Amino acid sequence: MTDHVDSEQPLSLRAYALRRGVSAEAVSKAVAAGRLDKSVARDKNGAPKIADPELADREWAANTRLAIPPPGPPRPARNSVTAHRIPPTPEPRPDGLPDFNTSRALRAAAGARREAAQADLAELELAAKRGRLIDADQARADVIAAYSVVKTRLLAVPSRVAQRLPHVARAVVPVVDELIREALEELSAEG
Repeated sequence: MTDHVDSEQPLSLRAYALRRGVSAEAVSKAVAAGRLDKSVARDKNGAPKIADPELADREWAANTRLAIPPPGPPRPARNSVTAHRIPPTPEPRPDGLPDFNTSRALRAAAGARREAAQADLAELELAAKRGRLIDADQARADVIAAYSVVKTRLLAVPSRVAQRLPHVARAVVPVVDELIREALEELSAEG
């Protein structure tokens, strides 16, 4: 834990508990047990505060097992594939005959998988509507176009130097051109 909080306003344990939808006591226990560590800072009186709520969320998810879902409205999961609790598929009976409980459990497991998939799809649709989800092919094309412009402008630097400094152009322009091309080759080799 850090000794003092930064200039950003840290959250009290109670405020962080409200944000998570858990009791202040649960957050206090998590701090005392070290499950929340890197996200915790101490104020001038030595009281723990949550300095980085996003880091605290990651620590909470990594270090806390939930026996029951937290109270309050459901929040979108960070990793929806692992966030849904899907019951395991039961083992078939050894004699091969259908078992009512096994059949019911299979239907329940299939229903849970279907609900998890529908929830994942709904999260993706919501993220797309909010503009938090972009098309990967379009993003790749945008980045390639931006880098092409940067490359073109960098390659134009030597001729612009020659125009502005004609008295040193013969000595300087070939060196500048070589250095720029060398840098661009290194950058393209890195990926």
